[in-house]
Amino acid sequence: MRMPTLAAVLMISFLIFSCSSIPTEDTINGGFEKESDNEPEGWISNLLPQISDYVKFTVDDNTFHSGGSSFLIELSKSQPEKQTIYKLTRRLPGFETSVVYELQGWIKTENIKNSPFLEAQCWSQTTMLGYASSKKIMNITGTTDWKFVNAVFRVPKETVKILIVLGVPSTKNNNVKVWFDDIQVKKVR
Repeated sequence: MRMPTLAAVLMISFLIFSCSSIPTEDTINGGFEKESDNEPEGWISNLLPQISDYVKFTVDDNTFHSGGSSFLIELSKSQPEKQTIYKLTRRLPGFETSVVYELQGWIKTENIKNSPFLEAQCWSQTTMLGYASSKKIMNITGTTDWKFVNAVFRVPKETVKILIVLGVPSTKNNNVKVWFDDIQVKKVR
């Protein structure tokens, strides 16, 4: 049996390391297949006691674009006048600075008036350096089947973290449902 050369071992190690550092759907649980206590693994909602009567965050195993689940944000009929953005957020691991990425996913809506969105936020230690939102490109209203949405962004050199946000504004959105699924971040160039 022939032993692999040092060059071959190093090349394979480099490829494994390089590929594992590129964000994918699996690294962000963008299909919401992994969960614990009905929260998608790796994601954090802004469900605070003062808004819990107006919104439900749920991993939905009955409605999905692909796989076996999606994430549902459901707003009640009686939204307060104060504007809130109900959101699910997570950090993007393994990104590179000065690189262009595309945040993409699928959104399904019921009775929506003020469009939901996907957003990527690039942060230094203290300041948001830039963001990209699908809402700038596509405004979704009414009751829709699954729609593909995306946002392209370049990561500034000073970026230390990137947040991925799935959001639904409360304004004009009484008695609505929004599903998110197949959220991915792909390297463009």
